[in-house]
Amino acid sequence: MTRSTIKYQSILKEASRLFARNPFEKVTMEAIARYANVSKVTLYKHFSNKLTLYEHLIKMQMEKEREFTRNIVTDLIPYETKLKKLFNFYLERKMQTDVPTLDTKLILSLDMTKYIKNHKAKMKR
Repeated sequence: MTRSTIKYQSILKEASRLFARNPFEKVTMEAIARYANVSKVTLYKHFSNKLTLYEHLIKMQMEKEREFTRNIVTDLIPYETKLKKLFNFYLERKMQTDVPTLDTKLILSLDMTKYIKNHKAKMKR
């Protein structure tokens, strides 16, 4: 892995932890940079602002959930096993302390609002 990739992964990991453990308004770009052990310049090189970073993390989590769900639904295993796997996955997801959840009080960007709407439609299918 390149140094840039390592820094990027560190930003995502530490920002995810901070957003999971603190309200959105309490997390600062300075804190994310400090915990990720990168400069603010490096952080802003990857993400223009805190909301963009937060939305990126939420998108990543939604993609992960959709991919897992798709794999279980299409897997050739008994229906009861599918339900158990899905239940366990979402239960574990709720128990994680390093993954932020979508704060419905936030005013999201138009792109993120469209993304969530698309995501919900895909999950229904």
